Amino acid sequence: MIGDDHLVRRATQRFVLVVGAGAIGAAVCSTGLNWVGTRDDDDSYRGRSFPSPVAREIGPAEAEALTLLRRAAAADNATVYEGRKVFGGWSAQGGESVLAEVGHEPGKGTWLRVMSAGGHSHQARGGRAEIADAGGELDSQALALLTDQYTLRVADPIRCIGREATVVEATPIDGDRVAGRFWIDDQSGLLLRHELYDSAGHAVRSTSFLDLDVVTGSSPPRTLSTTNQSTPQDRGLLDADDLEDLRDDGWVLPAVLPSGMVLYRARAVDVDGGEAVHLTYSDGLFSLSLFAQRGQLDASELRGFSAEKVGTAEVHTRSGLYRQVVWAAGDTVYTIVSDTPDTRLMQVVEVLPHDEPVAGMRSRMVRGIERMGSWINPFA
Repeated sequence: MIGDDHLVRRATQRFVLVVGAGAIGAAVCSTGLNWVGTRDDDDSYRGRSFPSPVAREIGPAEAEALTLLRRAAAADNATVYEGRKVFGGWSAQGGESVLAEVGHEPGKGTWLRVMSAGGHSHQARGGRAEIADAGGELDSQALALLTDQYTLRVADPIRCIGREATVVEATPIDGDRVAGRFWIDDQSGLLLRHELYDSAGHAVRSTSFLDLDVVTGSSPPRTLSTTNQSTPQDRGLLDADDLEDLRDDGWVLPAVLPSGMVLYRARAVDVDGGEAVHLTYSDGLFSLSLFAQRGQLDASELRGFSAEKVGTAEVHTRSGLYRQVVWAAGDTVYTIVSDTPDTRLMQVVEVLPHDEPVAGMRSRMVRGIERMGSWINPFA
């Protein structure tokens, strides 16, 4: 039975056994959307058209499921809570598991403190890290894309961490294997557990509360010592005109990517004094952040990355809660941070520019790349 409390307990036991006491601390019709950049070989990057999701009508059953997910997205922002939570991410290159205390207070934000970690986590234990609030695990803007590519159903009621919960399942429109499950607390509306799967049914992302305290009165969560997390400096949202101006200036900023990943948010950020663009994509279930920054990549200074071939191009990848891919093309360094399954992620990487880097540019990209990853993954 999905969501059985015994499964959560067994998963936690396996987590502790694997980490060990001594190791603790570790869409369907094409709309002709194109993007055009430059290549060294012919001075004009061939325009590519990607399938773009088309909004479809949904029936009452799917509407009920979508309403539950939207309620969970709203509850995460509006509820005072704290608890212990297990985070996991897996790919062909490896995986990572983290057990953390988490808490949220509306108007003040979300915090976490790592209790134990295995894999590639670098977040120190003991201090509290403030993390950026971006809609929690369910982004309301991304949810607007969900039913374009997935069918939704409400499964049987169940208990999760001792609380009555409802399970929502998402299945690709052209498939028969569940790609995502969401366990939603009936009382608070909070997302108690969340699992994403690849096309073979293997888990690629999982989060689950082990215990949860929902504060219904005025008492805030208890205070922990704070460790400020270094992140890029947000310069604000970019609108369609801003993006077009950047494209005219040579930036390759796709509106749609393979596997139905649609651009729904764009921001300008400063990283170590250099301008970068942060594009956020989703198919409603999986998410992908693409950072583009002018500069030269010094791959020898990348920590924890492995060289990998995508077609004829060399990229640098790092596994963990989120997969991170970095490479240079022309005068731009691209960084992807995503929970998308490996096959789909490499499809995205393959269609982006992979020109020979411009020689002679000042190298200042390594620290910025680390910070970009930590903006998405608070445990990086």
